[in-house]
Amino acid sequence: MNEGDQVEKLLNAKIREDVETVISIHISSDSGLVSHFASELLDRAFLQEWWVYDKPKDLLALEGISSAISKINQLYTFGLTATASETLQFRLAYGPYFDSVHNEDEIPLDSDERRRVEQYIEEEGANVSLAIADFLELSNLIIDSIASTKAEIEKSPNSRKSTAKINLVGIQLVEAARFIWKKAKGNDAPAIDLNTASAFGKFLADIFDACKVEGDARSAFRAWAKETEQSE
Repeated sequence: MNEGDQVEKLLNAKIREDVETVISIHISSDSGLVSHFASELLDRAFLQEWWVYDKPKDLLALEGISSAISKINQLYTFGLTATASETLQFRLAYGPYFDSVHNEDEIPLDSDERRRVEQYIEEEGANVSLAIADFLELSNLIIDSIASTKAEIEKSPNSRKSTAKINLVGIQLVEAARFIWKKAKGNDAPAIDLNTASAFGKFLADIFDACKVEGDARSAFRAWAKETEQSE
């Protein structure tokens, strides 16, 4: 499930209605609490992600970003002729109004067009020029941060050889359901194995059905328990 799918589920009125029904059956019949718990569960399930690294994928992407930053810095600083560099600076500052600025006699001084040009130069043009300057000045710090992030991934207990076969959305939904259960009931949900006939087991199964998440609740719970143990 990609980010767009998760947001769509978060905003889906039918899913929210079904989640509220499940909460009213298993947690509380108080309409105010039902709405509050439903919002919190959906936010935790679909706006947050399970804290885990896909080690090879993340390291490859970070290395690519670092190399791209170095390449951009090198090309921008040493790869352009003075003429090209100056033209680029003007284009950054004036944007779509570059030609208008060079033909300013054609723009009446007291006109909406002149005001649009001046506003662009003062706002967007200044911002993009400053952003480029800041990027070049801070690129080494960015590269250092990337290097330290790679080092963290290398040693982290949250690193996995691959996340392709891990039901991360299901695991996060288990985490969200456990959080709501403890908040509402005052006691922890099971942490080792799931009895599907237990109160929490029935609640979790109904939440999975309501949220239309792939996989069954028990498998996702076991994956959650395994991930939790590996991350400790």
